[in-house]
Amino acid sequence: MSAGMKLVGKIQDAHGLRGELYVLIFSGETSWLDDLEEFGLGPLPPPGQAPTAGASIATYECERAKDFKQGFILKASQISDRNQAEAVKGKGFYIPEDLLISEPGETIYLAEILGFSVFAYGDQKIGEIVSFSSNGPQDLLVVRTPDGKDFEIPFVDAFIDEILYDERRIQMDLPEGLLE
Repeated sequence: MSAGMKLVGKIQDAHGLRGELYVLIFSGETSWLDDLEEFGLGPLPPPGQAPTAGASIATYECERAKDFKQGFILKASQISDRNQAEAVKGKGFYIPEDLLISEPGETIYLAEILGFSVFAYGDQKIGEIVSFSSNGPQDLLVVRTPDGKDFEIPFVDAFIDEILYDERRIQMDLPEGLLE
């Protein structure tokens, strides 16, 4: 994968005749859209798997974008007709990672806590965040325990005690039995 690019969606379909693309965003969250100047198209890994390191990602310039359904309609300067748009259907949609850094007081982006350690039940280390999932209404942290077992933990305010960015640690208050 190209350094500095993050997979956030996929090209769902061509839109119109002038090369516009319907981009489906996995999280449905596009607060960074107004700042999008360039993006990448590359391989779309199987569900639940991270993009392959070293994957080839082609960079494009964003002419314009507007919210649409669970994503947005995008016009790239290098794609000028429907045939070219159809040719990239199904590709992974990547954006510069610096668009996914929240300001103090804003809601965080999940990518900011990838690799953080999760602690619960006092000071017990549960594991490390290795990826994310969703059950529709809420985001889920995929946490790998030291013995290699993966758990999904709802990333909801009720379970979060504290996020310690400097220590790359999240202290959670999890209900008994959640990890069984």
